[in-house]
Amino acid sequence: EADTFARDMVLAGYFSIAMTDRPMWLEARVRARRDLLWYARNIIGQTRLSERVHRSAADWIMDKMRRRYAFGSYRDPRGNGKTTLCTRAGSEWGCVQDPIEATARKWAMRGRESRFGITTLRTEFTDSIMGVIKADLESDLLRWTFPECLDDEPARWGVRRGMDLRRGVLKELEHPLFAAYPPMTRHVDPTFANGSLEKGRAGAHTNGEFIDDPVNEATWDSDVCISTAIHAIKQLYSVARTEGGFRIVTGNHWCPSDVCDALDTDPEITAKWEVYLRSATACAGCADGYPTDRSGMVQK
Repeated sequence: EADTFARDMVLAGYFSIAMTDRPMWLEARVRARRDLLWYARNIIGQTRLSERVHRSAADWIMDKMRRRYAFGSYRDPRGNGKTTLCTRAGSEWGCVQDPIEATARKWAMRGRESRFGITTLRTEFTDSIMGVIKADLESDLLRWTFPECLDDEPARWGVRRGMDLRRGVLKELEHPLFAAYPPMTRHVDPTFANGSLEKGRAGAHTNGEFIDDPVNEATWDSDVCISTAIHAIKQLYSVARTEGGFRIVTGNHWCPSDVCDALDTDPEITAKWEVYLRSATACAGCADGYPTDRSGMVQK
């Protein structure tokens, strides 16, 4: 962490952060990197996420994003902020980490050198999430807090073709403290890649996959749709296998035989992955859709 602070001081000078602003700037960077929930509430303004409801979920997501080959099944009641906290804020949070520290710690995420897949049931759903992430990355507060994560030509970004943070200004920064910075990757995959379970994704290699709502109210009781979603999620294993990437499946608990339950008991999955399941019993005692008891989380 001392080295990370030293690199941040170099960046403060490089980006001409005013001396009077540096204490606040440095504190914001440290807190945002350490705490996903703090990042979501204070950097992208999602104040509806609360300590009472979302603290344990945020800690759970951070743990999975650091673990190579982790497979997480995150379920909460509908409208509880799962997509906001996990798919949206989680993917962005992975990109603001210090790449040198992340590499040294052998995390699955690698800061702005990461490649994350955003996958939903259909492409138009993914487009919606990618559009929100794009707006976050272009927001003034995130640009001020993490200026090194910005693309030098953000106009090239698109929700369909993806968004690439690896072309940012740090590639031109020469300083001994950055000597261990990972070399510019040669992968053609963008930092955020758009995908759908309907069409799949082949050839890409990611550090993490966020699979959001693999079934919905129209498909939860269809055996064909559930088996199709399970098959697509299994295929994503090979997409990240060489990168040691994580997988987090976010969704509602529709019925005892939905996608998340099927994955949890599938020997083909459990033989290859560490499977973590946020049990439906953790949502017991909900008030207005917000769980009040997180004790039901189980680990296999």
